[in-house]
Amino acid sequence: MFFKNKTLIFAATVAFFALAATASAMTTVSLSPVSVNVEEGLTFNLTVSVNSQVIKSYMVKLEIKFPSDILEVESFNFGNNWVQLSQPGYDLTDNTNGVLIKTAGYPGGLSSQAGFGTIIFKAKKSGTGTIQATENSLALNVESLNVITGLPMGISVAITQAQVVPPTPAAQTQQGATVKPITEEKPEQPTIEQPIEQPVAQTATQNSLAANIGGFLTLGTGNVWLGILLWLIILAIIIYAIYLLRKRKDSGGI
Repeated sequence: MFFKNKTLIFAATVAFFALAATASAMTTVSLSPVSVNVEEGLTFNLTVSVNSQVIKSYMVKLEIKFPSDILEVESFNFGNNWVQLSQPGYDLTDNTNGVLIKTAGYPGGLSSQAGFGTIIFKAKKSGTGTIQATENSLALNVESLNVITGLPMGISVAITQAQVVPPTPAAQTQQGATVKPITEEKPEQPTIEQPIEQPVAQTATQNSLAANIGGFLTLGTGNVWLGILLWLIILAIIIYAIYLLRKRKDSGGI
């Protein structure tokens, strides 16, 4: 009886450690970040990581469901060392139904944590939704057995409306009336009175008169002092002539 109980305890212990080893040998998938808040029209990245322990994973197939009414996949970039499988059913980007499938092999098998790839999403419009890895995701070992377990929680996404800054109009309309923008009034500059120009004919006449007087005084020499000297000589000759005439008249010569 004791022998049977001992055998039973030993079998249970072996089974327990076998289950523990099996559990630790499973492959997990994680998504980062755990939540997203983004403005519509912008893009964001979602990183996918694979962690294989003890038992190697040679191929990983990832299926992602996302709300196609507010999101669309722009691209997917595999991590280092992964070799893409592009066969039908293993590679799909469906932005209409919100499904992304990517599959790749890892040469030599993956026995640690590694980045599987990066998904670039575009926020189409405001709203909320969840990005989720589905149960169709696989991690195959060397015997082509699925060792994936513990799919990650869904990623919550919140998209807000873009903040539109209206342009400043030259004139805004308010309640049916046009309101012109206020402009700073510049102080009026003092007006400098301009001299009144004389008529051209009058100015020409005055200039001509001044020229005649000047010519008369200078006797055409253009020199005032020379003109005065000549006038004095002429005046002296006139006076002397008058003197001679009176002298002859007084002497009865005429």
